[in-house]
Amino acid sequence: MHYASAIFSKIQEILLNSQNPEKCTDSVIEHESELHQDILIVFNTICSKLCKKTGQATEEDLDVLEVSIANLNFLWLQANLNFTPKLHSTLEHSLDHMKRFNGIVDMLEGDVELIHQIAAKIEARVSRMKNKNAQANVHSKMEAMQNSRRRQKNCKTVSEW
Repeated sequence: MHYASAIFSKIQEILLNSQNPEKCTDSVIEHESELHQDILIVFNTICSKLCKKTGQATEEDLDVLEVSIANLNFLWLQANLNFTPKLHSTLEHSLDHMKRFNGIVDMLEGDVELIHQIAAKIEARVSRMKNKNAQANVHSKMEAMQNSRRRQKNCKTVSEW
């Protein structure tokens, strides 16, 4: 990916030319720049493969996605970065969903929006409670009920296939 190379070479140049007495060594700057450049390139590959509508992913797309996810996991560990929920979803679940549905991009936006709406409704219902332990307990119960309803609905939908 040409853009990642251009971006990180400029960042590396700026850092290498920095006069800050506390900067790390040139070899560390070069290593970290290359590592983060590689992460960006792998992310780009993953995103391009995940941007397939249901039924449009090929076997080659799935193979490239599988290798790219393994590479991202390795690079992320090398960079010692935090594993966020979105990264966890990408590393642990995206390939399974792609294999199951042969593409997922047309499902993503609606699902995320629905989860935000459900969370906002639950938050509105429990936010006025003064006892934080009771608030957390009620929030968990409401979330469990919502998840149970969605699972029942999804099970009916899946069984109709």
